[in-house]
Amino acid sequence: MSIRVFTLDQVRKEQIESQASREDAGQLIHAAHGVAPSLSPTSQAQLHEVLRYLVTTLTLPLPLKEMLHELAALIGQAVSADLCAIFLKEPAEEMLSLYTSAPDLSAGNVAGQTLRIAPAVWKHLHSCNLRGQLPSLNTQEMAALNPLQNVQYEALVAVPLIAGTEQIGLINCYANKQLYYRDDDQLMLTTIANQTALAIKHRRCVEEGVFTQKALLKAFIKDLFEGCLEGDESLQRRAYLLGYDLSKPHLIGLIGLSDGEEASAQGTVKEKAEQLVLYESVVEQIKQAIQTYCPGSLIDEHNNLLTCLLGLHNQTEAALDSWLNQLIGQIHAERHIKAFIGVSNACNTLDDYRRGYAEAQEALEVGQCLNHNGSCIHFKDLGVYRYIFKFAHTNGLRDQYQNQIEALVEHDLRKKTNLLDTLEIYLEYGGNIAKAASSLNLHRNTLLQRLERIQKLCGLDLEERQDRLALHVALKICRLQVHCKHMGPGNIT
Repeated sequence: MSIRVFTLDQVRKEQIESQASREDAGQLIHAAHGVAPSLSPTSQAQLHEVLRYLVTTLTLPLPLKEMLHELAALIGQAVSADLCAIFLKEPAEEMLSLYTSAPDLSAGNVAGQTLRIAPAVWKHLHSCNLRGQLPSLNTQEMAALNPLQNVQYEALVAVPLIAGTEQIGLINCYANKQLYYRDDDQLMLTTIANQTALAIKHRRCVEEGVFTQKALLKAFIKDLFEGCLEGDESLQRRAYLLGYDLSKPHLIGLIGLSDGEEASAQGTVKEKAEQLVLYESVVEQIKQAIQTYCPGSLIDEHNNLLTCLLGLHNQTEAALDSWLNQLIGQIHAERHIKAFIGVSNACNTLDDYRRGYAEAQEALEVGQCLNHNGSCIHFKDLGVYRYIFKFAHTNGLRDQYQNQIEALVEHDLRKKTNLLDTLEIYLEYGGNIAKAASSLNLHRNTLLQRLERIQKLCGLDLEERQDRLALHVALKICRLQVHCKHMGPGNIT
């Protein structure tokens, strides 16, 4: 099969539509961060403007690829090149790979996008860079420095990316005509390349440090919750090195996110990518909110959940509970995401954390079934639900009390009544007519009439305490089964 040959004019023509959309996006990004937008292809950008862009952008939290793509576009304009490609070398590899280019070649059929530079050629590039000059390349050297095999060009300017003595990468500028630069322009272009190399090295060092920190945090969380063979002293020391004080009381919170039962597990690649972006954005919002409200809290993603060690330094448990429910409401209102939080009892010793993690897991699991619109539930508030939760999911046998509850559910659906809710409140108050009537905002006689109808439908005597207890448990099992059935798909963790 023959390889298609591209001229630089064809490369620019095939990419002009996508380039226009990227420039529009770039205008928005730069406006949001207060950076001057990229110059249009017809503008005569000067190299000092490229350097100003680079220095300004280094202070912004832009992705490296986005920054280098904009830089490639500006360099191409400044040196009158038809194509500017940036190749980077991975720390543990000898090959340079195409990282970005302007116009963008990622969607094209350009053959050969990796490059290995011979030591003699690299030495020549490095020597010119030290003098602030662009290297003069013969035909063989240009061929050796060009991995884009099916792109035709007349001139190639290769600018090495060097940080100290470390090879970072290469900037290749291609043109349909010979390019000539003054000494000042050559010095400026090598300066831009050197600053770019330092910026790339710094970004990589930061990313490596963040990755190491995350790995240490994940290992610490795992050992804290599952047990550490090295003993408690080791855990205390590791916590201190990570900046956390386990001698102070904490609550363990497990946070799960769901985008609702309407989400499809068979979504397109684009939909799944958008879901992932949304999830990461919500997770970051939650992390920032918790660190603001509970400084010194530990937060990490563990077992597909957001795991939080919530410090109780200046807050009461009641205040924290109220704030967590407000956070759930805010996320649902702003992002249309349902958040579920399971919270443990207070942890005061290292052994408590293993117990607390299990409590938070159970609270989260039960809470998701009790309220599928998002909830924060404490382990201590589970009540009888923690005893019947597994039974409700595993028991396949039915008894008279479950049948009686089912009869009430069917009656309510058919007659548009709420006898089941009435029965639940009555049972919650232990058969106390006055308290149940007050809670339901009903007259005593109205409540008695409803209870009489319930007894006829169920065929039992509510005055019998044994029947009331069994019926109450059966009703709670029904609630669990109905809520869990409605949870459906939609977990985006």
